Amino acid sequence: MKQKRFNPNWSYSFGENYALRNGKLVYYFDQAPTRKWVFEGRRYRGENFKILENWRVNSIVEYELELGSGEEKSFFFKFPQYPLEPSSETLSKLATGRFSDYLNQMVRFWTLAVNQGMSISLNETKVVNASRSALVHNIMSQEYPSENEIKQVVNRFQYNRFWLRDSSFHARLYSIFGHLDSAEKLLRHFLRYQDDSGNFLSQKGQLDGFGQSLWAFGEYIKITRDREFAQEILPSVKKAISWFEKMTKEDEYGLMPSTFAMDNEWIIGRYTGHNIWALAGLDGAIEVAKIAGDDESVERWKQLRKEFYQTFYNLLVQVSERNKGRIPPGMDVPGGVDWGNLLEVYPDNFIAPDHPLVEKTFEHYRKKHYAEGIATYRLSMHHYVTERVAKIAVIQGKQEQALSDFYSMLLHTGSCHQGFEWAIYPWSDRDYCPTTPWGQFCNFPPHGWYAVFYNTLLRNMLIREQGSELHLLSVLSPEWTKPGDEIQVNRALTYFGIVSLKAISEKDKLVLNLKTDFTQAPEKIVVHFPFFAEVKAVEADGKEVKFFQDRVELGIKTKELEIIWRLNPAPGYSYQAFVDDYKKQYQKKYRIKYR
Repeated sequence: MKQKRFNPNWSYSFGENYALRNGKLVYYFDQAPTRKWVFEGRRYRGENFKILENWRVNSIVEYELELGSGEEKSFFFKFPQYPLEPSSETLSKLATGRFSDYLNQMVRFWTLAVNQGMSISLNETKVVNASRSALVHNIMSQEYPSENEIKQVVNRFQYNRFWLRDSSFHARLYSIFGHLDSAEKLLRHFLRYQDDSGNFLSQKGQLDGFGQSLWAFGEYIKITRDREFAQEILPSVKKAISWFEKMTKEDEYGLMPSTFAMDNEWIIGRYTGHNIWALAGLDGAIEVAKIAGDDESVERWKQLRKEFYQTFYNLLVQVSERNKGRIPPGMDVPGGVDWGNLLEVYPDNFIAPDHPLVEKTFEHYRKKHYAEGIATYRLSMHHYVTERVAKIAVIQGKQEQALSDFYSMLLHTGSCHQGFEWAIYPWSDRDYCPTTPWGQFCNFPPHGWYAVFYNTLLRNMLIREQGSELHLLSVLSPEWTKPGDEIQVNRALTYFGIVSLKAISEKDKLVLNLKTDFTQAPEKIVVHFPFFAEVKAVEADGKEVKFFQDRVELGIKTKELEIIWRLNPAPGYSYQAFVDDYKKQYQKKYRIKYR
């Protein structure tokens, strides 16, 4: 979709069967009208669509007809997605096009798109429908500049543009969901944003694009082990690494350079998140070189990562000590808004999840920067940042926190399961266009990053990688484990190969069936127990095995697992329960306010 600002100086006219705006076709009509209405002079004033005189209608066709009792007549109007040149080919397509044909074409496209790759099913309709809708929200924001590229925009409103930071996560989502063609074409589009210096940059000053691009390349390679693609992008990766080496060598701290972008962290200086992403990017570059067969670059970049890690980590400990033991947004300036500093465990496991810096950072964030169960950004709620916090809880084994975050994210979705970014204030109305002392601004959903993060979180709750281990069922809801319930994940792509699972709940046990096709086997499989379960015994392929209080560790050839348990009541953990509780809280607050 191509957007342009409204221009009050556009001209309007008609062709034989179509209306034109500035010489381009905006709609086509099959039946000849009784009359056509058009005003060819200056029609509008300014950008607020102010009509000069109410009677000056424009680009309208009028039909006069008589209908007998019970008689019907249909009129067909065809609107292209964006204005087109009225070429003979375009006019021919519009003349012969039928609604039923285009409807069937659309149904076929979306049926294939949504059902391709990994599928998730479980006994909570909202969870599954939100997942499918999120995938639709991402695919509908794709553009196709060439046969071998996809340009991913964030949404069709205020974010109808390309960002490396958003698209890096889109590419990974497409990879783990089995949409590999989309992932590869999107990553190839990244190459357009590598400047002459070697850096990847889509917006001025947003230096995280370096690490995010290389990380995204590496994630795709780890999933696909595609040697041909690795060799295709390796020259660009080498050029980017050369830029990084030059920048860090010139920097007085040995870090990523300072930026004046006033980005999400709202600081001018050296961003903590830019350096975290640099580490993730180095790991991605190593993966690309490894699969491409460039052993020399692998060893050199491993050493480069080791040295940069030590420099960055030592400085981070120092600045965190001055920040009450919490990881700050900036490395050399105080203050700022928590953003990239929330990424130290995921996606790259820069610091161990139980490290005191991580514990203090996220404990403080939950205490000071949550409202209505989700994250905040400055004064308003922020929908998708919640996923960053939830994902840490998943890795840390804090299942109740992760599940609460998950349902709170769902709680704040719209009628089409869409997520927003920010600009909605806690316990206020749900208006995406708030009025502030600086004027009114709009932040419309659906937001593509929310859609990516929701599906990534759901996938990781059920199947995820942690280092060289495959982790299953990290977070379950009691709503999914009632007797007779089934959880199924089919064709999940992982670093280790394809994994499918079926978990069947019975009165006193869970039966887990695994189907794996490992291309690079994990060291072990870890199956987590729900926080509301008391496990009495575990059998793997018919043999009793030892287990821990919260998990069991299995061999990579395990096919069937039986977990004998007693499930304790865990009321309040379902989407509907969160909705009901939210309504009660909302009602209570407004009764107090207006009584």
